[in-house]
Amino acid sequence: MVTGLSMLMLAKNSVLPRICRTYSPCYAIPRAPSSLSRMREAACRGVSSVAGVALELDSGISHPRPHSEIPGPMAWPILGTMPSMFTDPVYDSTRLPRLWESYFKKYGRIFKLNLLGQGDVIFVSDPVDIEHIFKETFENPIRPFFESLKKIRMNNKTKYFMENETGIFTEQGLNWWRVRSQVQVHAMKTKTVAKYLPQVDQVAQDFITRCGGLRDDKNELPGEFMDELFKWALESLCLVALNKRVGCLEGSEEGQRIIKAAITMMSCANECEYGIHLWRYFPTSPLRRMWKAHDDLLEVVITKVHEAKRDLEAREAEESGELNTLESLLTTPGLSFKDVVTFMMDLFFAGIDTTSSTAVFTMYNLARSPEKQTRLQQELDQVLGDGRQPLTSHHMARLTYTKACIRETLRMLPTTPVNIRKLEKDITLQGYRVKAGTKVFISMKESGMMEEYFPRATEFLPERWMRDQPDRLNNQYASIPFSVGTRMCVGRRLAEQELYVFLARLFLKYNLEYKYSEWDPVMRVLYKPDKPQNFTMTER
Repeated sequence: MVTGLSMLMLAKNSVLPRICRTYSPCYAIPRAPSSLSRMREAACRGVSSVAGVALELDSGISHPRPHSEIPGPMAWPILGTMPSMFTDPVYDSTRLPRLWESYFKKYGRIFKLNLLGQGDVIFVSDPVDIEHIFKETFENPIRPFFESLKKIRMNNKTKYFMENETGIFTEQGLNWWRVRSQVQVHAMKTKTVAKYLPQVDQVAQDFITRCGGLRDDKNELPGEFMDELFKWALESLCLVALNKRVGCLEGSEEGQRIIKAAITMMSCANECEYGIHLWRYFPTSPLRRMWKAHDDLLEVVITKVHEAKRDLEAREAEESGELNTLESLLTTPGLSFKDVVTFMMDLFFAGIDTTSSTAVFTMYNLARSPEKQTRLQQELDQVLGDGRQPLTSHHMARLTYTKACIRETLRMLPTTPVNIRKLEKDITLQGYRVKAGTKVFISMKESGMMEEYFPRATEFLPERWMRDQPDRLNNQYASIPFSVGTRMCVGRRLAEQELYVFLARLFLKYNLEYKYSEWDPVMRVLYKPDKPQNFTMTER
């Protein structure tokens, strides 16, 4: 398999200068074990080995079918495929992946939509195509999403944001890489994240204690338990980002303000990005609500960054000690004060909802799978004993089944169902020539449920991720919930650590049950439960 490392060696003429020198291999595209020499040979031959089958890249494919023949629902003049979509019996604006799934079943592993104001949008689900897309766009990964957020920042009444400086979520090319290459050093290094483990562990323990007091007379947690998880996620994030607690678990006004702003922004982004893009021409209701929430968050974050800057300047050099994440960013050459503010905003915007959603769906899966929950608790008992000791990196390294439970949840229900790339050149997918300039929606939800890669795909089987499994994943691209390559989720390491610690502390102390009807998740950019989260939580 041509790996991220191999591609880096080939990217001498990359749009991102010197990326192969500055980009750490530990964040590269996942790869199957192979020697460096074999990777180089594969790169030179222009082939990719997937599941033992040699697949020719674009240069070796002759006579692909034209873009116009890519199958999909009927398109109308001007309106495109909107009428066909809206009248489809499966259509539900809160569950768009269900419609996409029906199209994959009807048209195969590629289909085309024509969306008003956006033109053709191509959906793919085959891991082979997914791998091909990531490799073809590796040098300059353009992700055209959160464009409504960029509009807000470019038109912000405070004139705080400058052109080409609107953040790593919304910028592309060199403007994106200038900031991304600097912030990932602080956000993605395992050692940097691990140093906050004791504090994150303490937050988790405090939260679990709080949960014990939230139960009713039937030992059930509140139906809106996601609201509580938001507080846990933000408190953990503030510890890592600010090196201080802000009182989220106690219901602090500041914490609630951040949570409300971040959740509102994400919900409104869903309405803007997946709806008709009328917001491009006038301020629609979702755009206005997102704008207000954005300005609220901006005000809080500017205050926090100013406080950190003053504290940093006030300390004597010999007394400065170790810098926290925010202070490290403020002292990083090449990052402006505004760059730091924007990154911190994006961290709060994306780091609360995503982590909470993954946590609640993992709880749900384990609550409905008693035998998996028992196996998890056996591992926790063996590694953590009575749980009185603080968690250490040594403990974390041994929590293999705990990690597998999170990984399996993200396979079945990735935090967001699609990843997006905009093509800079024509490429061939499923035998069709897809035009340059086209947006390609990569369906991670669909690929993660393919039986050929995940036998018994509809079942929650964390053990499939254990290293001793002979049929362990044979194509890394079949499940990529955090994406891969240089545009991988910058908060991945932070989120994973929070989730592992939370899961360990919860199930070491409690058993979990869910006695009500099955969830049918809704989508607001991210997946969320559609029913109350009334888990029954009892002491072991």
